[in-house]
Amino acid sequence: MSCHAPILLLHGGPTICGYMHTLKPFLEPHPVVTFAQPGTKENPSSRADLHAHFSAIRMEMDRIGAREVILLGHSWGANLALLFASAFPACVTAVVVIGTAPLSEELEHALGAEVSRRLSTRSLQELQLIDQEVERALREDQHTLVEDLVDKRLGLVLPSYVVDIETLSHLPETSFSLSGFRQSKDSLWERISEGEIPRLLRAIPHPVFAVHGREDVMSCDATLAFLRAHVRCFQGHPIDGVGHFPWLEPHGRGPFEGVIRGILDELAG
Repeated sequence: MSCHAPILLLHGGPTICGYMHTLKPFLEPHPVVTFAQPGTKENPSSRADLHAHFSAIRMEMDRIGAREVILLGHSWGANLALLFASAFPACVTAVVVIGTAPLSEELEHALGAEVSRRLSTRSLQELQLIDQEVERALREDQHTLVEDLVDKRLGLVLPSYVVDIETLSHLPETSFSLSGFRQSKDSLWERISEGEIPRLLRAIPHPVFAVHGREDVMSCDATLAFLRAHVRCFQGHPIDGVGHFPWLEPHGRGPFEGVIRGILDELAG
């Protein structure tokens, strides 16, 4: 493998993009590419299921003239990176995942419980009211209002994802697409509900490196244990004292850089 293999970045959400470029300084001298996935406001699409996402990754590879890439995904993008590597192994040389989103019902339930535990009573009450307003707006086909409400909901929940609130200042403002979110998540959850994820993970022939903040709302220990149980060639790299965006956390940047440099050096060797 070339030590300067291109790295394709996959953002989270689904449909929350515009922040993955902040990883580029940690990945030099590799060529780094990021793009807006189908279903985002930046890339509106009538389809945002996994097949559409896979096609978009292939198209982006064609655009940059790459036959193979290192995939680096964050949160939902980590899920997408893993499933793409399973479906198209010839297109991938390695997978790096950061803050992997839930890939099982147990991990999803644990995420919901942890978010609720971290939020104040007032924030939980506000979320309940927002959810009621969203349901009413959906019944009345007020789609603009729905997306405004979901953006407001996201603003209430995001602080629970980080250790240092300063971290959020490094995230650019982004628009949320509810329809793209639902298509993406529903497509993933079809595979989770059918029990397909373990088989798909076992089919990945490449090394998978998982970086995860110890204080992430998505349980570090449980997530790494799940991946370790099902991925054939796996390394887990927990980072102490940081949440869902370890490279942006003020106290996480140094440890994160050390981990990523070690991974890239190993791949280059």
